[in-house]
Amino acid sequence: MQNEKMTNTVADKIILACDVDDIDHVMNLCDSIGHDLTFIKLGMQIQLFLDNSHIKQLQKRKLRIFLDYKYLDIPNTVYHAVKQACDIGVDFLTIHAVPSVIEAAVKASTNYHTKILVVTVLTSMDNEDLALEGFQDDVTMMIKKRAGFANHYGADGIIASAQDIITIKHHYPDLMIVTPGIRLSDSYADDQKRIATPQQALANGANYLVIGRPITSHPTLSPQQAFQKILDDINNSGGLS
Repeated sequence: MQNEKMTNTVADKIILACDVDDIDHVMNLCDSIGHDLTFIKLGMQIQLFLDNSHIKQLQKRKLRIFLDYKYLDIPNTVYHAVKQACDIGVDFLTIHAVPSVIEAAVKASTNYHTKILVVTVLTSMDNEDLALEGFQDDVTMMIKKRAGFANHYGADGIIASAQDIITIKHHYPDLMIVTPGIRLSDSYADDQKRIATPQQALANGANYLVIGRPITSHPTLSPQQAFQKILDDINNSGGLS
């Protein structure tokens, strides 16, 4: 497990979820927010329209890249997929919480700066959703179990909601926690079920916040204005202290 370089500002802790359909839209979003933006997430929505050259373009803009493809396959396939992502130089990538998958991804990322993050339970899911899939554990138990897999098999961190951070930090203090499901006090929950404000997530101990629609689809503010409002609100509530 590699140590993550400490972030210096509030802006460094915010990962913009670029859940859009084409690279031009990504570039326009980044341009509209400006130099305060340092980290972006690229997920499955853009996957078929993205190639290595696009990643390089974004890196030339001094942007860190979180590749959120949630890898799940046989260990050999995962190993080679993760190795390719590491070769390109992405900063974070996600995998599912299967021990053999975690082992393969960690092995592939050895000697690279890429951080391996294990998905625990999606923030759009609750106890009822887990029960429908046949799981006996509730959300809290499932997250604790999967965080344990991440810690035991050498992943750098996990994806987890703000409500679960304190428990995870108590049991696994060295795991980095990246928190999605961030909503502003005036935001709609959309399809998310376990949400928190940026201030709540940071106060609980999140290392990074993944924020998408509250910035990219705010009903009254531009992406730059929404991003700045989040920074101002966090700083006014005490910042990173």
